[in-house]
Amino acid sequence: MSYHIRTARRDELEEIGRLYHAVWLETQAPLQPRSVAEYRNEAFFIARVRRLPSSPLVAVSQNAILGFSAWSGNYLGQLYVLPEGRSLGLGRSLLQESENAMRASGSDCASLHCWSATTGAAPSMSGAAGGFRPPSRRRPRP
Repeated sequence: MSYHIRTARRDELEEIGRLYHAVWLETQAPLQPRSVAEYRNEAFFIARVRRLPSSPLVAVSQNAILGFSAWSGNYLGQLYVLPEGRSLGLGRSLLQESENAMRASGSDCASLHCWSATTGAAPSMSGAAGGFRPPSRRRPRP
């Protein structure tokens, strides 16, 4: 499956919010108290995406958004990929393009916080593949 990474358009923010919610339900809601998961409904995530400080990046294949990433300063706060977009390199590409954008805006070191309730090690694998290290071994990137 071919895909490309680009900056999201304003008219795509609602779709990104729905994607964010769906993947959050799968990967992080199981780690939260039930009351948190109930409060963080689709509208919560759509509003959250609309408040991002800059336009997120999206991974698009056949006119469908399969993943997105977003950051503020040197902190990559969101990197989410739908199940149908996994194991295709989308996460790695989003990570690399996010890092490039962060570097272009003046960051010389990036941080990424990654956790998931899904089986397998996809989140940590993406971070390791991108050159990220646990905080105890973190060092500025050249």
